[in-house]
This record gives sequence, C-alpha cells and structure tokens, in this order.
Amino acid sequence: MTIALANHPTAAAGPGYRVEFETVASPDRAEPAGPEHGVERAAGAAEHGVERAAEYGAEPAAGAAEHGVERGVAAAEYGVVELVRVVDEAGGVAARGMVGVVGMDAVMHDIHTEPAHRRRGLGSVVMAALSRRAVERGATTGLLMATYDGVQLYRRLEWLPRATMLTGSGLRAAGTEGGDLRPVLASR
Repeated sequence: MTIALANHPTAAAGPGYRVEFETVASPDRAEPAGPEHGVERAAGAAEHGVERAAEYGAEPAAGAAEHGVERGVAAAEYGVVELVRVVDEAGGVAARGMVGVVGMDAVMHDIHTEPAHRRRGLGSVVMAALSRRAVERGATTGLLMATYDGVQLYRRLEWLPRATMLTGSGLRAAGTEGGDLRPVLASR
C-alpha cells in the first residue's frame, strides 16, 4: 500500500497515553547512542510549557493527557529508522511502529496495537506520528505491507493498495547473505 505522505491524516492519542519517538538508526552517527532525554510535551502539559502536538501530527482533544516525545539515535548504513511508541499511564507500550527512510521513500513496518488497547485509535496515532517523522526526514512517498487485520486501518487512512505480496520463511542456508533486523527489533 502507498500514500503521498504530505496528505496523511493526523490523529491524537487519547487521555492516559503519550507518544514517544526514538531514532534507532542513522547513517550520520558512527556509534549507537542512548536516548536524548529532552521530552517535549504537547498541549495540555502546561507545566512543561511546550505545545507542539501539531508538529507531530496530533491535535489533542480538550482534556487530553500529556503526549511526550523522546528521541534517541543509533547507527545505520543507508537511511534512518525511527520508532514510535504510544505508552500508557503505567509506562507500558500500548501501540508501536517503525519507519525506515531512504531518500524520498519511507517504509512503515511492525505497526501493532496491544490487544488490551485496541479500538481506541492508537494505530492511527502511530501511523500519523511515523508519517510526520518521515516527512521531516524528506520522504514524499510511503510504503507498507499490510496484514489482513491491518488493511482496514490503512484504507481508512487513505493508503492505496498497489500489489499483493506473498512472504515465506524457512531455514537460512549456510553462507547466504542478508539483512538482519534483530538488533533493530530488539531495541524496541
């Protein structure tokens, strides 16, 4: 499925949730780095005095909970990988996703909402946040592979189907080369 990222709809996390960002891979950094602990709070968090929800594709509703944004950076060879997490009041991850940005293309991956937090619009929040970050990094086109369960969300967000994809898995033959996403996935 694809979309022109500049046209991506926005969404806000509801009361009791905050949005966190982390850059886990970037070609301009040689070594992994820990989180940069500058948390930006969106509208509704007057004690922090920062009202930047719209910058991240969010429009907090009246009385909405704080939306925090945290960033960190690690190393990559070809582009940037950004993670977004929607975190509940207890600090648990309610929804998550990642985007890889190379040139003008952004690939969304691993968009997931935990079962206890579904039907609250958090998938839309994740997609809006990832899309905004991709646009900030220069992407104009988005791509994702949708599961049967996720395709309705993406259609509601105006993503368009372009092809049908079939995946498979099996044992890797000795000596074969390929990318290993385990370090990226383990960091979330």
